[in-house]
Parts: sequence; C-alpha cells; structure tokens
Amino acid sequence: PGLYLEELNQKIINLIQIGQYATMFYGFMDLEKEKLFYSTAGCPNPFIFTNNRCTELDGTGFPIGTYKKATYETLEIDFKPGSMFFMYSDALIETPGKNNQFMSNSKIKEILLKVFSSNEIENNQKAGLCLTNLLNEFETNYKKYLSDDLTLNIYYQKIQ
Repeated sequence: PGLYLEELNQKIINLIQIGQYATMFYGFMDLEKEKLFYSTAGCPNPFIFTNNRCTELDGTGFPIGTYKKATYETLEIDFKPGSMFFMYSDALIETPGKNNQFMSNSKIKEILLKVFSSNEIENNQKAGLCLTNLLNEFETNYKKYLSDDLTLNIYYQKIQ
C-alpha cells in the first residue's frame, strides 16, 4: 500500500492545482494471514475492534498531491475473524455541533465499542448497529451544520 500511494502521489501532483490535495487510506485485508495491510495519507484515524478492544490507527502522512518526494509506509495489524474496521471522512469530526462542539475520536470509539463489546447483540448485526448508532448521534447533534460530504465505512470479518 505504501508504494501504491507513492506512485499515486507522483501522478496526481502534476494533475491538480496548487492547494488541492486528497487525503487517503489505502489497504487490503489478507484473510488467510488475518492481517490488514495499509498506508495512510493524512486521513482521519480509522479504528480496529478486536476481542472487545479498540485500536485507533494513525492516519497521518502527507496528503496526496502536497509533496513530490512524499514516502508512505506500509503498516499491518491483526484482523482476525470477529474483528471490525471503521473509517470515515473528515466531516464526521470537523462538523461543529451544538455549542460549536465537534465529535471527538473518543466519542466515536465510545459509540462503536458499546455495540461491538456487547454480548447481547448477534455478531452479524453489530456492524449495521454501529453505523446506525453513530448516524443517530450525528443527526441529533451535528447534521444541522454539515457542509461537507460524510462517508462512513465499516468492514466486519465474519466468524466462521
């Protein structure tokens, strides 16, 4: 993934205007090795949920199109059956809400972990319920002020 982002950066940097850029997460899940291999380019921090624990991944790195000599590291993390991966666009954490407050990464983690760690919810329903609860929070406290696109992605590694 790191080499791909470097190649993409080299192509994009000559196509876009100065001041334009793209933040990005690029990765793939190797289900046989039970790993997620990934690289980041200035994106919001994604989360991995495994064994009722949450790991916040680092989304830093040069955004695509900002620095011609940018390099990107390929990282890996366990992604075993029963794990869930969540990533989102910056609108989730950059849209002001009531009293000009923003949704924090700790709030996102709290909402998702509450569902993910529950023994009362079927595993195959957790991903959908996580998104529903997160969207309910956003609609209740932030939607009114949304001025950017909002994207939420969740991936669940099914338990056989």
